Amino acid sequence: MSDTLNLKIKAQLFNRKYGLTVLSLIVLILFGTYLFNRYFGPTRVALVNYQAFQAAKFAQAEQTGWVAIEQLKPEAFSDLDDYDFILIFGRGLKLTALQLDKLKQVSQSSYVLVDSAMNPAHNINSIPETHKNIVSQYLNNAGLKNYKNLLRYFRTKIQSKYLSIVEPDEPLIIGEDSFFHFSPEAIFSELNEYQAYYEQQNSFHPDGKKIALLTSVPGPFNANREHIDALIKRLEQEGYRVYPIASRHRRLQFLQQIEPDAVVFMPHGRLHAQGAKQAIQWLKEKNIPVFSPLSVFKEYDNWLNDPQGYSGSLLSMNVVLPELDGAIAPYVINAQFANKSGYTIFNVIPERLEKFVDLLNGFLALKSGANQHKKIAIVYFRGPGKNALVAGNMEVSRSLFNTLHRLKSEAYDLSGLPDDFTEFEQQLNQQGVVMTPKGKGLSQVFVQSDYPAFIPSETYRQWCQSLAHAMCEQIEKQYGTAPGSFLVDDSKGIAVARLQYGNVAILPQPLPGFGDNTFQLVHGTDKAPPHTYAAAYFWLRHAFSADAVIHFGTHGSLEFTPKKQIALSQKDWADALLGAIPHFYIYTMSNVGEAIIAKRRSYATILNHLTPPFTVAGLQSESKQLSDRINEYSLSQGSVQAQLRLDIIERI
Repeated sequence: MSDTLNLKIKAQLFNRKYGLTVLSLIVLILFGTYLFNRYFGPTRVALVNYQAFQAAKFAQAEQTGWVAIEQLKPEAFSDLDDYDFILIFGRGLKLTALQLDKLKQVSQSSYVLVDSAMNPAHNINSIPETHKNIVSQYLNNAGLKNYKNLLRYFRTKIQSKYLSIVEPDEPLIIGEDSFFHFSPEAIFSELNEYQAYYEQQNSFHPDGKKIALLTSVPGPFNANREHIDALIKRLEQEGYRVYPIASRHRRLQFLQQIEPDAVVFMPHGRLHAQGAKQAIQWLKEKNIPVFSPLSVFKEYDNWLNDPQGYSGSLLSMNVVLPELDGAIAPYVINAQFANKSGYTIFNVIPERLEKFVDLLNGFLALKSGANQHKKIAIVYFRGPGKNALVAGNMEVSRSLFNTLHRLKSEAYDLSGLPDDFTEFEQQLNQQGVVMTPKGKGLSQVFVQSDYPAFIPSETYRQWCQSLAHAMCEQIEKQYGTAPGSFLVDDSKGIAVARLQYGNVAILPQPLPGFGDNTFQLVHGTDKAPPHTYAAAYFWLRHAFSADAVIHFGTHGSLEFTPKKQIALSQKDWADALLGAIPHFYIYTMSNVGEAIIAKRRSYATILNHLTPPFTVAGLQSESKQLSDRINEYSLSQGSVQAQLRLDIIERI
């Protein structure tokens, strides 16, 4: 009995001792974990409401020291307790009452800072008072170096960690108005400082034309800048001297100091908000073009498949407002791509960057080259057959004749241009005609004449296949294997109507489709244009090698071809057909709406002309359409006239 009792007592003592040992171990582990996390463990930083291209800058800085960064969405507030530091981007921040309460609660145990708070209720900062100023300096000045030192500062100065620490440098003060270059330290507040640095770089070209590169949103310091660096590098490879600028208040002053040959404005808002009129006037006086290449704020594949391209506030800030300053060519060169770390960042679209540089080269060559060597293609609109040339508020034939003679007086090569208007008009009506498959007899006569230029069939196929993926196939699906059968000679190839006087070619714009409703065809269809339409633009680009294209009069059809409305891709027809040739469009000032379409969808520089002071009161609606058909009938002949006769009878 006593032995049994002794055994029980011993067991209880052992269990108690074992329990105390286990408890002691648990306490020791917990205490050790606390000590490790408090003095040695990783510094955990949450980024809330930062765009991925902003967070990527912090992630790049994370590579120094034992710091872990994670991007969180506002709806993931339940996880905020897991982080030591919580940085929140205040612009565009939307919080529910529960989320705001959670944030205030977490700020009692973690370090919370709402950067750039737009709502006073969101203005939360639990960084210790002695550290607030220097933390703000790191954040406000931004840049890779400041972000690196901010994370080091968090770990060494605020948390006082003992493991894997790197002493932070003082904040690098970056002014609101600066020049910059590739190196994070290459930041200068004055042009002479930048110039002295730049002249020591291998990429400096002492005789190169000068490009002022104005950055905005996203800027070079508060977001990833791979796309900006790629643009600078490509321009320098082309032999330009590049002056990258990040400025809010001194843009015009900097431009006046540089006196650039061109301005490349990565747009967001006005070019110079504090003095827009003065900036516009100065640029006009100096004849300095302003280009506005676009960055797409969505992933590349999503942009390709987006029928709109650009919309909302981005359309207003990045396209509409820069247009008020005279910016041209809203040509997409950047989109967002996932990097190796999984962040969606801005980067260049290589083939589009190349074409944009070609476009820039073309404009600057027009400024500096001798007129007698410039090759100009002028495209005008007219109806089928021998219909009169049509343009809003313009007498096209006479205006075209006068324009050609003005070019001749400015030393452009127009060898063979008639001095007599009647002779010119006769040539225009014989050689510059628009054909349709219904006028088969006329088209056969035209192809067999000496009037058209020809693109050999195999050459046309190669040019067609050089378009973006599946675009040539879209034409072939609708109009047959390239080059089709219309206006094609088996031995010569596909015909292109044109008149050529020396280095100036004038072309009637072919119809962008076949059918009876010319008005509807010109104003846009959802189908690929025919081979004859593509051939005209292939010819002026590749065979004639135009240095510039002028669409003459309001209006043609290129700007109404299918796909995106704005921020076009290489898979959109206007972008694909015109390529990277400088483009000018003569438009009546009474049709601003469609001129804007031409400006945005075909990268046109618009040249407005006045409307006539008086005009004949015309007919309206169906009566006007009937009158137009009767006028066309009187100017037509053959099968075209017969088709118009049937149309007139049907309308009556």
